[in-house]
Amino acid sequence: MLKTYLRLGYVVIMTIGVLLLLLGLVGALVMLCLAIRSAEGYPIQCKRCGHAGQIPAKPGEYRCPACGVPLARVEEK
Repeated sequence: MLKTYLRLGYVVIMTIGVLLLLLGLVGALVMLCLAIRSAEGYPIQCKRCGHAGQIPAKPGEYRCPACGVPLARVEEK
């Protein structure tokens, strides 16, 4: 009888451990996806001419390719 309870406790602890491991892996995958997405650039639209485009995440000052109005300045942290 005692062996059955010990075996059941072992199974419960292992199940909880596996679930925590899977939860950690899912969290790491989400963080990786967010990091890749933030490195691509940011969407922006010119208020003067309405031209839409993306600004890269690299430091620098960016202007609208259609009318030349300054759109954003990306600074290094």
